[in-house]
Amino acid sequence: MNEEFKHQESDRQKMGEIYCRTMEKYEGQVDVTFLDPRNVFAFAAYFFKHVRKSNISITEALKYICCHMKLNAIFVDGEYIKNFNDYDKLINKKINSRE
Repeated sequence: MNEEFKHQESDRQKMGEIYCRTMEKYEGQVDVTFLDPRNVFAFAAYFFKHVRKSNISITEALKYICCHMKLNAIFVDGEYIKNFNDYDKLINKKINSRE
């Protein structure tokens, strides 16, 4: 069993680094959720939570569930980050819009 997902170790390491950097940099200003793309129910619940909060539309949620449910996909408040270079910019935009 230990060897079953060994090929994904570098991906998990990368996501762990992103998580740690985010928690250190934004100190509780953001909520980070890691989802396993094999868990369709958790994925759907995450997006519909953001539909209820009006962060994304139902159409966007369905598009993300159908097209972007993959390993290492990053979403901020339900919004898909296409380019990792936009990650910090989008988080800062979300934080500033709350103030």
